[in-house]
Amino acid sequence: MIRSEGLADRFWRNALPGLIITLFILASLVPTPVPGSLVPDMVLMLVFLAAAFRQDAFPVWLCFLLGLLADLLGGTPPGLQAAVFVGTHAFAHSQRVHLRLVQFLWSGFGLVMILATVFRWSLLSGYYGVWLEPGPLTTNLAISVFVFPIVAYPLQWLIGGTPDAARRA
Repeated sequence: MIRSEGLADRFWRNALPGLIITLFILASLVPTPVPGSLVPDMVLMLVFLAAAFRQDAFPVWLCFLLGLLADLLGGTPPGLQAAVFVGTHAFAHSQRVHLRLVQFLWSGFGLVMILATVFRWSLLSGYYGVWLEPGPLTTNLAISVFVFPIVAYPLQWLIGGTPDAARRA
């Protein structure tokens, strides 16, 4: 059965990934008693899932702008998160056919998280001119990869990336 969508429905469906990622970027700035290294990188998970499953509504230019927003609000050097997000988008978009399988989805995110952690650590070390302690970043890496299979489907549903998301909403 063919279902007709109104203009407003299509607009909100296409705006959903960007809006959700923006909300998660803002939520990541809220102070918590938990150290930042113990909080999984939910924003990178959302960027990965949106690029893999909502490529129609998550173009690379939006990914870049959200990365700049994360940089400006988070206090990281301008372009750091933008480069990480664009690299994540490129990988997830190019491998989206393989990422439909659960085992490739998890291993794909693990690879993205490893590369993002090494990139962030090396760039921040160069930016500050000292070798930063890699412990907090590697702790965040491990927690993010461990938590990913637990939160991947709810996050995917949240951005409208599941095949039956329209039916559930």
